[in-house]
Amino acid sequence: MQLWEKFKGLFNEEANHLAYERLPDAKGARATANKHYFRVTLVKMYLKDKRTLGQVWYPAVQSSVACQFGSAKQAVEIPNIADESRLVAKQEKKGHVVAENFELVPLMPFRGGTVRLAAGLFAAEGQDVVAGFLGTMSSLAKILNVPQLSSTLDLAAPIANGIQALFGASGEHMRLVFHDTFVGREQGKNELRSGYLCVVRAPQDDLAGKPLAVVDFKLHAGGAAITDYDYMVFRVDVLPERDDWKQLTTIAEPRDRAIKAIEDHDLDEETRVKKSHGHLQEAIGAAYRAPEITTTDRRRVIGLLKEEYEEMKRDFGFMGAATAGRRSLDGAMKFAPTAALVGGLGEVTPEEAILDL
Repeated sequence: MQLWEKFKGLFNEEANHLAYERLPDAKGARATANKHYFRVTLVKMYLKDKRTLGQVWYPAVQSSVACQFGSAKQAVEIPNIADESRLVAKQEKKGHVVAENFELVPLMPFRGGTVRLAAGLFAAEGQDVVAGFLGTMSSLAKILNVPQLSSTLDLAAPIANGIQALFGASGEHMRLVFHDTFVGREQGKNELRSGYLCVVRAPQDDLAGKPLAVVDFKLHAGGAAITDYDYMVFRVDVLPERDDWKQLTTIAEPRDRAIKAIEDHDLDEETRVKKSHGHLQEAIGAAYRAPEITTTDRRRVIGLLKEEYEEMKRDFGFMGAATAGRRSLDGAMKFAPTAALVGGLGEVTPEEAILDL
């Protein structure tokens, strides 16, 4: 966790120079272990000075999110770099540069324990820097920002090392550093819940009596947009279900092959059923092992795959294409048993996973 420790050390040095406020959603979800997902988005990074002494500066944010993932005994650290080449960036009046809405981590199952977020806003000097090592590291970090995180997780440590090296080159231009640790609702204080995290390079007293708010992705204090201070705004989303199932390809692709096989009219019925059954087993096995889904969703998706298979066996050859064949996995999951219905049943056992296959 060298990257995390670097952020932490810088934060401790700068703690007296920043204002930090959480703006939770009144109706937003609060994370419960093995039942919720979370996602962290950099909503806005803002440098108050675009040009100084004839030099052009570009905003970038280095980040580290550490959490439990899969069967790993230690927390997994997911590094990232958000520079304006990868963000919707625009220049406002007086040369101010803003950049907004960049996912720091994809949708992650909350496994319990702690979720640690650390980030640093720095000013990169000149377009050559953005196009050089910073741009290279930013492109590499993008590899980790995928729903099927387990397929690329081996690259996390090398990317973190690269970001650590970038600190050595750009540390003197670090404008703002932040870190915090969050826990599940069952653990009490500093819950991981939906809402904004606002960090401003301003003494707390400067913003006293000026409530912070996020309006159209911009940070406001006392009703006016902040333009005199560097700042970062993060968005935490806590969700009971995911909406990107078809991007979990280890599950979605064999499921699609099962549908295709059972609808293949060039094969006899026995062969079609046998091929489809094999692909179904592959999809269920992938769902059982996938670290990207919660305990609740593991039960939901395995139940759905079995139901679809029974539906296809009833419909496949004799009355045309099965209904399942007209839906992506995203669409199919809308018809799966609800999280509320299966949430109290616990983890799927190996015996349950293969039952009735």
